Amino acid sequence: MDVVDKSDALYYTDTYGVFFNDWYKGINKSRRSRRLYGGLNNTDYLYIMEMQNRDKLCILEYNAFDYPTPDLERYKTKERLGIEFGGWTGKYFHTLDTAAKGNEEFPIWMTGMYRKQYHKPGTFQKLE
Repeated sequence: MDVVDKSDALYYTDTYGVFFNDWYKGINKSRRSRRLYGGLNNTDYLYIMEMQNRDKLCILEYNAFDYPTPDLERYKTKERLGIEFGGWTGKYFHTLDTAAKGNEEFPIWMTGMYRKQYHKPGTFQKLE
């Protein structure tokens, strides 16, 4: 008897994964880093396919269809499930000031993207 026979439902949650900066102490966690593990892979896709073939419930959270799932697995899974995913994600910050109290989790890479797009530094200290 295989795992699909033993399972009544499939629920993929928190497929965002683990990144280099999450794993090692002393590194700035707000900077983007290399993915160590995360997203759906081909084995996950085959499991989803087999569960569906046996008319069993499959539940997947949005990271299954977004970063860090590789493009091929994302495409195959969306096609298999008949899902159109336009992409969405978000997090609220009271201020864009990276040094403000309460902004310890502010992703520093956002300020880098701003500088790259507008070719000037962001001055967000007085925006609240």
